[in-house]
Amino acid sequence: MGKTTTYPRYVIHQNKAVTKQPMPKSSFLKSLLSKGVLTKRLLSKRQKAERQEVLPSVIMDLTDRVEYGKKEYGEPLKTFNSRDALWDAYQEALDLVMYLRQAILEKENEVKKKI
Repeated sequence: MGKTTTYPRYVIHQNKAVTKQPMPKSSFLKSLLSKGVLTKRLLSKRQKAERQEVLPSVIMDLTDRVEYGKKEYGEPLKTFNSRDALWDAYQEALDLVMYLRQAILEKENEVKKKI
């Protein structure tokens, strides 16, 4: 059997498969159901339509980035690699801000076209 790594609620297998562990229904949701704020039908409909676990996607993205790094640079990112990690992260954050602003401007432009 391959190596596995366990995170709360998830198991990541060596073959990159991610399996979800069962989670008990939260007391918050139970209280909403008991107060009639949510109905089981509405809750299950909403969960099917809108709710999706994010962590497995992030784990897979991280795994893919490590594989890319190995392929591109011959090894995964390591400490003391002659790079300034803070400066690299800052520049990446600036790129993120640019992409976020681009998306905001494009979304605003789409809304203006509809009006």
